[in-house]
Amino acid sequence: MSKGTLRLILGSAAVVIVAVVGILMANGGEPAGSTHPPGHAAPGSAQIVGGITSNPSSLPSIKESMLPPAAKVMLKIIRSNGPFPYSRDGIHFGNFEGILPREANGYYREYTVGTPGSSDRGAQRIIVGKPGDKYYTDDHYGHFKFIVEGS
Repeated sequence: MSKGTLRLILGSAAVVIVAVVGILMANGGEPAGSTHPPGHAAPGSAQIVGGITSNPSSLPSIKESMLPPAAKVMLKIIRSNGPFPYSRDGIHFGNFEGILPREANGYYREYTVGTPGSSDRGAQRIIVGKPGDKYYTDDHYGHFKFIVEGS
């Protein structure tokens, strides 16, 4: 089996798994008909509560303090609007995997997290949505975690 075929199969499986988990976790894991508890946004709508952006998705979260050092550095660079180390930093991210919340075309931008020892850009990225929601992936879009900034 070629690497391309394996990637396609694994990517498709990931999308199906995420969709199933999303359905099961609809409404933040609360029973159908309940409302989101205070401080929790409905999927696709980030909120700032106590200075921290709430997770607008059903994806797992990661505290900023738990990110790898290179990801913390890239967050600082993103917050200061550059300069960015890679020419592709800030390009449109299409969310073709469908793992992040569905948004209009042009909503997401991607930034490279330098990977020590890698001869290319590596697999780590931070994806930023327009209102400031940020996601981290260490496996080139296979899985994402919502970044809880300021924690």
